[in-house]
Amino acid sequence: MNNTILALGRFKPWQLLLIFVSGVGILVFGYTASFSHKSLNLNCLAQLYQPPFWDATSSSLHHSLSLTVEVQDKKVNLNYRYGSNDKELASINYSGVVKNFDIGSMTYQFDLAQANVQMDLLQIEIPEPIRDDVQRSREALMALGTMSFNMQIVDINRLDDYTLIKFTPSGNLWACSSR
Repeated sequence: MNNTILALGRFKPWQLLLIFVSGVGILVFGYTASFSHKSLNLNCLAQLYQPPFWDATSSSLHHSLSLTVEVQDKKVNLNYRYGSNDKELASINYSGVVKNFDIGSMTYQFDLAQANVQMDLLQIEIPEPIRDDVQRSREALMALGTMSFNMQIVDINRLDDYTLIKFTPSGNLWACSSR
């Protein structure tokens, strides 16, 4: 123990700081290197509840909103699906390209040039949970020909199989599992 303290005393403070920063840098590099940004497949699911209170044991309809994220090299597909009682009522599928990936912030920049809406034939109008996305997409595609936004990977836990992602500028946060 005393030998260790004596050995550390031989180093100057800036040398100790350099060793510490190098060690942290190696750990961060190892963590990010274990993540491949060229291929990403995530499944995200949200259960929707009716306000102000909803009893999970009631026989009311069970609504869900799901998101599938697929990144393969420079191509990206995002598929939002809205359903009720395990029946898909409507979906919107975005496709485009990965414009950039910043490994430091774990952020993808997407340019989406196409959005396709599908609905159950018995639906009279687009369900409310995805109506706003459809309207914003339509306006952006008509005005600019593309939609650009970022998706940041906030946290990855491979042991518990979840990935936390955040979309900007919307601020939408999703907890997903990898496939």
